[in-house]
Amino acid sequence: MQQQRIEWICEALSVPSNLETIIDFVNSRLEKQSIINKKKKYSKRTIEADINKIRTGDFEFSNNVSKKKKEELFKLEYDKRKNIYYFDENYLIPKFNKNTLVEDLTLPFIEGILAPYRELAGIKKIVEKIKEFYPIDFESKKYKSAVVTTNYILHKDIISNLVMKSTEILKQIELNTIITFNYIKVNNIARNINDTINYKVLPLQLRIHEELYYLIAYDIKKEKIITCRIDQIKTKIEKANTILNSSKIKFIKDNFNEGYFDYSFGVWRPNSNNIYTIKISFTEWAAQYVTYKPIHKTQTLLINNADKSVEVTIQLLLDNEPTPPFEIENISKELAFTLSRFRNNYKIITIEKTP
Repeated sequence: MQQQRIEWICEALSVPSNLETIIDFVNSRLEKQSIINKKKKYSKRTIEADINKIRTGDFEFSNNVSKKKKEELFKLEYDKRKNIYYFDENYLIPKFNKNTLVEDLTLPFIEGILAPYRELAGIKKIVEKIKEFYPIDFESKKYKSAVVTTNYILHKDIISNLVMKSTEILKQIELNTIITFNYIKVNNIARNINDTINYKVLPLQLRIHEELYYLIAYDIKKEKIITCRIDQIKTKIEKANTILNSSKIKFIKDNFNEGYFDYSFGVWRPNSNNIYTIKISFTEWAAQYVTYKPIHKTQTLLINNADKSVEVTIQLLLDNEPTPPFEIENISKELAFTLSRFRNNYKIITIEKTP
């Protein structure tokens, strides 16, 4: 917040001003921006400390300058007789990277995008810093023109539990610790603790996909990488007695990389290394939709028939080789879920194993 006060002080000093005028100007800006607490006022002592920072050049500025010492760039003078502060015009006047109006108006998008994850410690701090560095009243009517729509509606206790578990997982990933917990599979409707399965895993990554939290981990017993939805973890995450040697951990982590999910939907990967090229046609409104918003990162546009229909290919890992007639549910449940939104406006043409 000090940087923001210094910018306001420099703005006040566009004309020579006494200390009381500077303090009033800064506090009026604080009240106008409606940040944190409208009743908050900065004291004379605080503003005097900021003025001393300006004198020594100990603040961020955007002037394009040479290698001169910071204190030699700006000259903030005080006329004791007139009781005013002013910048010596023979020196530089501090400049700052101010946002344009359009830039300010799009800032609520950042808050909206981060909103579903704002309880995570790091994200929460970023949102606070955004509001601190860009002290904008996001509740003001003029900022309501920038909105991010989200379906993220969870009870506060659920969010708190997710954050607690996620934070613990991140710590154990950093420490290369084997962890254990009881888990209910996502396709199991049961919610009784007696129906849980005990997992012992090496946590590899925390992922957030479609606003749900997932743990990607190496299952010690099954010796394979698995995906667990964190809200389905029904017990405390604890350190297991099992210890893996460093070379084994390195091998596991080296074989898990960002390409692991390239030919999958989201965070669920089939138990296969066979990649298939799937050709799909889309008609009417669905054709336009997939042209501008691909259904998968591997999507390639083949034919565009004057906006009436399109043909695309995507590449997916599949457990089994499909045979005609193609039953979408048997091919990939994730693909079936993705295509269901297009109702009768899509058709699978061919599915071929990629060489």
